[in-house]
Amino acid sequence: MSAALARPYRQEGQGTKAAERPSELDQVAATLEAMAAAVRLLDLRSREEAPALLKPEEVARRLSIGLSTVYRLVQEKSLRACRVADGAIRIAEVDLQKFIRVRTEVRA
Repeated sequence: MSAALARPYRQEGQGTKAAERPSELDQVAATLEAMAAAVRLLDLRSREEAPALLKPEEVARRLSIGLSTVYRLVQEKSLRACRVADGAIRIAEVDLQKFIRVRTEVRA
């Protein structure tokens, strides 16, 4: 161990601030641990609660319509969609269910 690392926190003439360092470091460490635990918890929750994203082909199959109709509905904003990292379109399961519900209510 080097001499610099082996030095105690409090040295002659440093006053009380040096004596407070371990408790300040402990507080920072505790805060960081709590933040890390919160991030892990949020990550687990977001994975569990993340909506299922469907490909346009899956939506077309479920609705018994053509793929071009799905793209038209998305373009007209009748069916809500989002783009994923590679630029592909995906439709959330909840948005598809809402679309179906609205369409069936109009007919009833």
